[in-house]
This record gives sequence, C-alpha cells and structure tokens, in this order.
Amino acid sequence: MNTLVKPPAHLSRQKIQGRVHTVLKRIFIKQQVFGLTHEDIHKRLVVERYPIAVNENLYADFAFKNGAYHITETINYKVTSGINTDKFEETGLKAIKLDKSKKVFGEDTKRFLVYVADAHIERQLTRI
Repeated sequence: MNTLVKPPAHLSRQKIQGRVHTVLKRIFIKQQVFGLTHEDIHKRLVVERYPIAVNENLYADFAFKNGAYHITETINYKVTSGINTDKFEETGLKAIKLDKSKKVFGEDTKRFLVYVADAHIERQLTRI
C-alpha cells in the first residue's frame, strides 16, 4: 500500500541544512547546469560570484543568462542573534546588489532573493 498507492512525502523546510548558497550550488551541480568560470554564463550555465560592479566590489551570488540576465542572491535568516544585527546589514547589501544589477544589465534583468527563515522571523520580515 505504501509503495504503490501513497505519494512520497515531501521534504519539509526544516530538513534544509547548510548555507542556502551551498544548498543551491549543490542542486545546480546535480542538475549539471553549474558553470565553473564566469565565461560559462554564455553557455547558459549558472555561475557564482558573477561581477555586477567590480569597482564597487559587487558580485551576484548566482547569475544565469538566457536572453535576459537572472540574478539570484541568498540569505539565511535562521540565526539566534535576531535580524536587527548583521543580518539587517546583509539584507541591505543584497538589495543594493539586486538594484545595481538591473542598472548594469538592463531593465529586463530578473532578480531573485532566496532565503530561509523560521515562521516568526518571516512574519517580522514581511512587516519591514
């Protein structure tokens, strides 16, 4: 009954371990869509630390180009110190990078923020 009829259980959000960046990178590698150099973006592969504005030391966590650029930033809000500390500054930097990427790569640039947070922290974040 279990193997033939019941659908497989979905992984809960709690089972995601490690840094969000690392988890995404492993997924990209497993799917064979991860490039090793920045030039691999022209081969339609996902690359990490893609330069947005080198003179301002701004690099995207992940970038992909398929006609338009797709810029992804990651952040882990599962912290014990709360979000009003260094996570607040990190969030600001991620927002700056996403905004700058649209100015550098054009209006059609797609921007994504991938984050992990507990429910109570997520409620705090949505009020900001």
